[in-house]
Amino acid sequence: MFTGIVQVFGEITAIDKSQPFWDLTIKSSLATRFKLGDSVMTNGVCLTVSEIIDAEHYVVQVIPETLVATNLGELQVGDFVNLEESLRLNDALHGHFVLGHVDTTVVITEIRRDQFVEIFFELPEPDLAYAIVKKGSVCLNGVSLTVSKRTDQHFAVALIPETLERTTFGVLEVGALVNLEIDMIARYLAGILANRQI
Repeated sequence: MFTGIVQVFGEITAIDKSQPFWDLTIKSSLATRFKLGDSVMTNGVCLTVSEIIDAEHYVVQVIPETLVATNLGELQVGDFVNLEESLRLNDALHGHFVLGHVDTTVVITEIRRDQFVEIFFELPEPDLAYAIVKKGSVCLNGVSLTVSKRTDQHFAVALIPETLERTTFGVLEVGALVNLEIDMIARYLAGILANRQI
């Protein structure tokens, strides 16, 4: 379980594709806090620490299904990812409940820069679009954000300078593929209502 509040960037320093899964080596200040088996949200994906190399580097493994279903399959050495440790019971919940189970990917269609930055995305397929509501929560590349606009084709989120500085959204451009996890509460409510109609 996570909150969608990114703690630090991580840099991809090596990618081993020799197995059916990928080994991603990540450089991050969080490495000193991890032990084997810990969960870490990486661009919105819950991954398991499989090796700790040193005080700055650790390894996570990504299975083929995750590589296809998320933007992790596009990563290259030198890329940066958003990182968050798993939630502890006594931690403050600053974002919203996030599982780290990406539902789909969406493409950035427009970036408007004015007094703040507003990023527009294509709306996901209908079986997920129901959960995208104005002023509702979404998790994009591991970042808990609030939907600022919603149309039949697009939705948008507004980002303050602090968020742009602390996450990879500060460098993303139009056309970038972004991991989306819908709000967990919306998911369960939809399931409950669907079962009541049976």
